[in-house]
Amino acid sequence: MRKVKTKTCTKCGEEKALSEFGKNCKYKDELAYWCKSCTKSWRLENKERIKKLSKLYYLNHSDEIKKRCKKYQNDNKESTKERTKAYAVKYRITHREQLNIENKKSSTNKRITLHSTYIKYLIKRSYHLPIGKISDLLIECYREYTRNNRLIKEM
Repeated sequence: MRKVKTKTCTKCGEEKALSEFGKNCKYKDELAYWCKSCTKSWRLENKERIKKLSKLYYLNHSDEIKKRCKKYQNDNKESTKERTKAYAVKYRITHREQLNIENKKSSTNKRITLHSTYIKYLIKRSYHLPIGKISDLLIECYREYTRNNRLIKEM
């Protein structure tokens, strides 16, 4: 029996080596009908269509997809953890400057968020107090907050 080492692409009609075709187990020879270059060009031409169809599929099958992803994560905890760590390290290296800027912004935002959260907590805690007492508590809280922020900035 003689093995075929080439195949004809059904889109461009050229005869190419088997390595030029992607794998597809649905077909008899387990290779795609289109060569890799034709597939790539088709994908580039139909990028928006593919995006819409993918979004539609996800909307219709989101529960199944989430279950499948969760199952995979549970079955492959170690490899998932390693991959996540590797990605985090690579991301930190490639986005170092951007992360430094974001960290400065987020630390300021955290202080503001903590402040507003603490004030809301005080208001909820002191809901039974008269209005004059609440405002006094808030003023005290704000003074303490500004003192703490000054100390943090000086460090």
